[in-house]
Amino acid sequence: MKVIESEFFKEALRFIGYGCQMGWHERNAGNISLRLNKEELESVRDDFVLTDNWVSLPEAVVGMANEFVFTTVSGSYFIDMQYNSSEKFCICEISNQGSAYRIVWGGKRPTSELCGHLMSLSAMKQKNAGRAVYHCHPANIVALSYIIPQNDKEISSALWESETEGAFVFPQGVGVTGFHVPGTLELAKATAEKIKYYPAVLWSFHGIFASGDSIASAFGLAHAIEKAAEIKLKVLSSGLPIVNTITKEQQEITAKTYGFKLNEF
Repeated sequence: MKVIESEFFKEALRFIGYGCQMGWHERNAGNISLRLNKEELESVRDDFVLTDNWVSLPEAVVGMANEFVFTTVSGSYFIDMQYNSSEKFCICEISNQGSAYRIVWGGKRPTSELCGHLMSLSAMKQKNAGRAVYHCHPANIVALSYIIPQNDKEISSALWESETEGAFVFPQGVGVTGFHVPGTLELAKATAEKIKYYPAVLWSFHGIFASGDSIASAFGLAHAIEKAAEIKLKVLSSGLPIVNTITKEQQEITAKTYGFKLNEF
């Protein structure tokens, strides 16, 4: 099977398209990565071209040694990913020490956030918490960066009390990194540390970084968080007094009903 015929490739294009329809991917905003499983890897391996063109990573990610990662290419515009798609995605093989990568299929240079993706995928792999990450720029969750204190508890509580699904879609809550320059090692490390405890991380004033078992599930998590943020922002923007809310007790009952437990921080 060719990469462009694989289910993971089609899924990536499909959910990138949904994100664009929602306005989450202006210009070259956003990136995704998927750690390929054994079946996916074997199904497309015949497409690979192996070279000695190894590129050093800013910092070794030992937990991703010998893994293969399907990711977006740096500078790609998600709005037209369906055109010349094989140049806008790539598959990277990670070296046996986790210190370098080489492209075995696709475009010339992986996302500028590759090291951060690898660090988070490694943390997720260690706790068997998924193998896909999806980064986008939804306006409402970014806007909340300006008006809610930048800590995990405050952001999570604001989202839980805004929309009933929050209590069982992300009962662990949402982590917050604070401000970091995009594409830097500092942002990569901050995100990887938060992803150990939360399935999604708010990059303050920037966007959301969501994880999941698949690109679809990571996208769905980002969608749920953004919807809760939109509701919260609309309520705050109304200028009207808040006379009702989803109480902490109601949040806990919702989580318990679906077999989860809310993070108590």
